[in-house]
Amino acid sequence: MRAIVVGPLAAYSIADVAHGWVDGLRGCGVDTAYFDLSAQLGYFRVAEVNGQKMTEEQAKRAVSLNLLGECYALQPDVVFIVTGHDVDWPMVSRLRCKTVLILTECPYELEGQAHAAAAIDPDLILVNDPVGAEVYEQFAPTFYVPHAYRPQVHHVDGRRRDIDCIFVGTGFPNRIDWLSRADWTGIDLRLGGLWTVDDDSPLAPFVMRSSDGDCIDNALTADLYRSSLCGFNVYRTDSYGEHSHADGWAVGPREVELAACGVWFARDARGESDELFPMLPSFTSPEELADQVRWALSHPAERDAAAAAARAAVADRTFVNNAGRALARLGF
Repeated sequence: MRAIVVGPLAAYSIADVAHGWVDGLRGCGVDTAYFDLSAQLGYFRVAEVNGQKMTEEQAKRAVSLNLLGECYALQPDVVFIVTGHDVDWPMVSRLRCKTVLILTECPYELEGQAHAAAAIDPDLILVNDPVGAEVYEQFAPTFYVPHAYRPQVHHVDGRRRDIDCIFVGTGFPNRIDWLSRADWTGIDLRLGGLWTVDDDSPLAPFVMRSSDGDCIDNALTADLYRSSLCGFNVYRTDSYGEHSHADGWAVGPREVELAACGVWFARDARGESDELFPMLPSFTSPEELADQVRWALSHPAERDAAAAAARAAVADRTFVNNAGRALARLGF
C-alpha cells in the first residue's frame, strides 16, 4: 500500500503534524512519501513567467500540478492533505485515489476550512476538534482525531532544569495583552515563537529572539520543554481575518507535547483538557497563572508527580494509532 502526505505551508507546529502522519503511516506498514508543499510553493512564488513573477494562484496551481505528477508516478492508494489551504482546490479535486483532508485549525478557521472541504471533495475529513464538525460532515465522513506526539521528538531523555517556565506559540494580540497583565517578577520565563512586542512591553525581556526573527523549530521546542521546570498553555482567540470560533473542546498539540516531554504545565481549561489532565491546574486569569507557576517552582515533588501522571495520560496519543484508525475508516 502506498500513501502521500501533503505538508502545509507553515514550517513549524503544523508541519510537525504532517511529519507525524508520515511516521504514523509508515509505522502501520504503509509505503509513504512526503510532498513538501512549503518548499515547492516557496520556489514558485519567486519564479518568473515571461519576465513576471507568478501570482499566488499561479504558484498554487503549479504546485498542485506537481502533486498530480507525483501521484501519477507513485500511484498512491490514498493522499493525506494537511490543512488544504495552499493547494489549488479544483486541481487537487482531480486526484484519482482516496483523499483525506486533515483540518488542523479547528475551531478557529471554520469558514476557510469548509471552503477547502467543499472544493477538494475528500473521501474522509479528520478534525483536531469536534466543535463545528457538523459543518464538514456535509462534504465527507468527518471524525475527530486527537492531537498526537512523536516519540522520537517528544520524550523525557535529556530532561534538565535550565529554565523556570516555557511557552512556545505565536504571539497573537490576545496572548500578548493577556500575558502582559501577569506579574512575572522572579520567574525565568521564556516565550518562543513569533512575538512582535515593543521594547517597553513587560513581555519584552522574556521573548526568545532568533537571529533571523523566525519561529522555533519543533525539535528545539521539544528540547526547550525538556529544559524547563514547568510551562503553560494559553489558547488563541484571534483568527486570520475570519470570525474566530475559539471556544474549542479539544486539547491543543502543545499540551500533548508538554506532557510527553515530562513537563508540568498550567492549563487554559477546556472540556477534554479537564478530562485528560485533572492532575494539572487550570487558570482563569493571568494573575492566577503566575501564582500557579510560582507554586510549581516551590513544590518540586508535587510538580514532578503531576507531570509523570500527565505523561502517562497521553501515552497512547501517537500518530501510529491515529493513522491506524484513519486507514480502517477508509477500508484498508
